Amino acid sequence: MAVAARSLCAPISALVVQLALLNITCHDEDLVTSLHNVSASLFGHLLVHFLLLHLTRFAALPPFSATYCKNFKFPCSINGMPVEMIFSSVAGHLLELEFQAPYNRWHGCRPGELYTAPVAKQVARGEGEKIQRNLQTLARQAQWLVLWLDCDREGENIAFEVIQVCRAVNPRLVIKRARFSALIQRDILHALNHLMEPNANESAAVDARQEIDLRIGSSFTRLQTLLLQNRFDWQEYIPAGRESMLLSYGPCQFPTLGLIVQREW
Repeated sequence: MAVAARSLCAPISALVVQLALLNITCHDEDLVTSLHNVSASLFGHLLVHFLLLHLTRFAALPPFSATYCKNFKFPCSINGMPVEMIFSSVAGHLLELEFQAPYNRWHGCRPGELYTAPVAKQVARGEGEKIQRNLQTLARQAQWLVLWLDCDREGENIAFEVIQVCRAVNPRLVIKRARFSALIQRDILHALNHLMEPNANESAAVDARQEIDLRIGSSFTRLQTLLLQNRFDWQEYIPAGRESMLLSYGPCQFPTLGLIVQREW
């Protein structure tokens, strides 16, 4: 993802945020880039193309609260337009879908009521809140937000989560989406110079799947746990640190369990 900010005399300043984490190390005149994941590879291609003649203008910025998501700034260009690129990242989904009170409590309602209970997305506590502060601090000084998340439905959904967080502090952001299918310099530069609009329909498909998973998984988990946890002796199966047995159910868990059972028996 990239965010860009313009002043009257300065080039556009672009914040680039990718999904995975970076591992970048600078030692005096040597620039060591460890391309261990998609984010580092993307950063490396942009850096090699635009920065070899401007290494003195490369800067590692301190993260604004985010522990793992680093920030980097360097000169770049988009279709010949000078850009000051600020590169950062997120660590997977930024928002979590949860039931609202009192439905988020085990005895707050009957399991069947969870199919109509109100739900809302909110920033995950802990590291998610730090990443949110980091992005919002960078977004306040930007004009563009260019999203470089994975080019699939899940990546599109994360992109819209980032849009929501950044536009909360800067509603004037211009939103762009970079689409690429290979981590080679040609494809990365083509994506950079052919920015598109993010796809709201793909993101909505993920929202629907998440809500279905939450409602089905939570209702059946609560139902079978409350019905069965006191009817059998589960002591030898209870994990350390847990007082009672949790009988979890999930739309993905059971087909996976079926494959394991079929393989073993």
